[in-house]
Amino acid sequence: MAYFDLDDIKFDLNIKGTTFDSQITNTWGPEADEEVDNRIYTAASKARRITALPILPLATTPTTIKSASDHFVKERYYKRTRNTDKQKEERQAAVDSINAYVARLNVDTVWYGRLTGS
Repeated sequence: MAYFDLDDIKFDLNIKGTTFDSQITNTWGPEADEEVDNRIYTAASKARRITALPILPLATTPTTIKSASDHFVKERYYKRTRNTDKQKEERQAAVDSINAYVARLNVDTVWYGRLTGS
């Protein structure tokens, strides 16, 4: 299951029609999802929360992870259009989303991606 949402991305980038659909769906989206998984794993390892991490790729997509993937796709769009300022903004927003997800991981309350009592 893909983390990114094609309709949200097209809305945010103000893309009309199907011009970028195949590029987003077949190239940028899967690349973004893989980068999200890699960054989650790395961030969780550094934060010593690896045991709280559900199996990747995630079966259900938390909002922060969906947001991170969307930001990485938009970053690739801005890279293609050579808008480096927006590209850096989107990358930072994606990294912030991943860090927020990892910060919420808690060994005692997250099992296999489901919250159990808080």
